[in-house]
Amino acid sequence: TALLHIGTRKTGTTTIQNMLADTRGSMAPVRYPIMDHDRDHNRLVTLYLPRDRWPVQWRHVRPEDCRRYRRFISKELISADDALLSGEALSSWFDLAAAQRLRDDLEGFGFQRFHVILYVRDPADYYLSFMQQILKVSANGSPMGFHPATFRYGLQRMAQTWEGAFPGSLVVRKFP
Repeated sequence: TALLHIGTRKTGTTTIQNMLADTRGSMAPVRYPIMDHDRDHNRLVTLYLPRDRWPVQWRHVRPEDCRRYRRFISKELISADDALLSGEALSSWFDLAAAQRLRDDLEGFGFQRFHVILYVRDPADYYLSFMQQILKVSANGSPMGFHPATFRYGLQRMAQTWEGAFPGSLVVRKFP
């Protein structure tokens, strides 16, 4: 069984990932593979998205780093009975084609059952929380694309992406 935790930003995803990374040694037989002290699986964008669609924070990654990560993730998952992957990038950057390629790989590693959990937040609460975070670290105010009049959460697109790649496996949970 493979569990995919697709937490959108501002839904406690980082806290969940920190707990998983800190306790992964005691989670047997569930594998939570982390490489180079990453505590999440956002790096999966470098394996499943075309390079020109990578988020800015991953554009420095070299092709040999991608190959090393693919070898690592393949080795970890092919030897696992059960696995858990978690990343915000899975919700915001993956499209149906990328999600399907991930599923194809997981099936190639021997996984037969899938659970996809998409954590979401009320769009207005998400917007306010995200803007508060932006304002804490920037004097620039509202970043491009986050103007209240044009803001879009994209929940329907996210749900359609993961339901399309993993039919019947998606559960959407509201962040309390």
